[in-house]
Amino acid sequence: MPRDAERRRQRPAPPKLPNTLSLPTIPAQPAERGAPSSSQISRPRIAPSQPVSRPRSVPQSQPRVRRAPELLPTPDDWEDAYSYDDQDYKYDLDTAGEATQRQSLITVTPQSPMRASGRQRAVGPVVTPPLRLGPPPRPLRRTLLWQMILALSAVLVLALTVRSATPPASAYASAFQAQSASLVNQRVVDRVPIQTQIDPTIGYDSPQQYKEYSNASCGAASASSVLLAWGDPKGRIGQVIDDMIPYLQPIGMVDPVHGFAQLAQRHGFKVVITNNITAAQIAEIVTVQGIPVIVGIRDTNGGYYSYFSPGHFLVIVGADPNGFRVVDNSTYFVHYFPTATFLSLWDRPRAVIYYPPSYNFQMP
Repeated sequence: MPRDAERRRQRPAPPKLPNTLSLPTIPAQPAERGAPSSSQISRPRIAPSQPVSRPRSVPQSQPRVRRAPELLPTPDDWEDAYSYDDQDYKYDLDTAGEATQRQSLITVTPQSPMRASGRQRAVGPVVTPPLRLGPPPRPLRRTLLWQMILALSAVLVLALTVRSATPPASAYASAFQAQSASLVNQRVVDRVPIQTQIDPTIGYDSPQQYKEYSNASCGAASASSVLLAWGDPKGRIGQVIDDMIPYLQPIGMVDPVHGFAQLAQRHGFKVVITNNITAAQIAEIVTVQGIPVIVGIRDTNGGYYSYFSPGHFLVIVGADPNGFRVVDNSTYFVHYFPTATFLSLWDRPRAVIYYPPSYNFQMP
């Protein structure tokens, strides 16, 4: 940028004005005695940027009148008032955050119209400190290598965990032997399941079979519970219904004797169907030998079990001096009959006893 002298030389010369006539000189009047001469009279010099102080004649209660702002200087005044120093900025990279730099400050002189107050203002460029960068990024090959190592480590840990969680082959044999031992020690009467005949999830072959036989399958449900207690794999109720037909119909058991006998023959069981058994004998069979007994009941007196009036089959699984413990597949959910109640509902002295051929059953 050119300096002040060079700028002044580059300005255009002022235009020449035409010559004018010289005016006559007016003689000055003699001054009176005691009055100051013209050479002694001088006006006070006031800086253009300093306002003339005047006495305050406005009372304190009235608001103060603000002076209008001064006009901006002309471009020539800007050029004359500023001085420039062409020097490069220096930045020390060794000191992070505390940089030292050299710069020339632009000082406004008192004669400059930019002096709005009695202070001098220093104007300089705004320097933004450089951003502190992080460490350089790792090479892509090194990053991929570490990712592969981590993946292989995770796979190895997962394989070791699965291997440690998998039981050895001998554990299955041990569990099977323990279950077999528990079944041997447990009596058959304790393994008779409860199968509510109106429950469609107990093993019906199809929705059509459930719709036709669910209200008349009390005999099939009782026989299925006994066969399942003995461990018959084909003892589900749907198969039992199929094996009892035609002696089992949608209206009920039309011929119970032949229906229970046909079922035993098709499933490889022996069966005892008796018409002259006593309640004491039933109690001894279920308590001493631990074999379940199927009996038929009927409520002919119109009492609490009025839904048993057409006839109903259930399983006796226990006995005590006060009554009998039963497994019922009806919606009465009977678990126990007092002796008097059982004798009043027992249809006739008939019972059905299933047992496998290898079992030595003795009638008491």
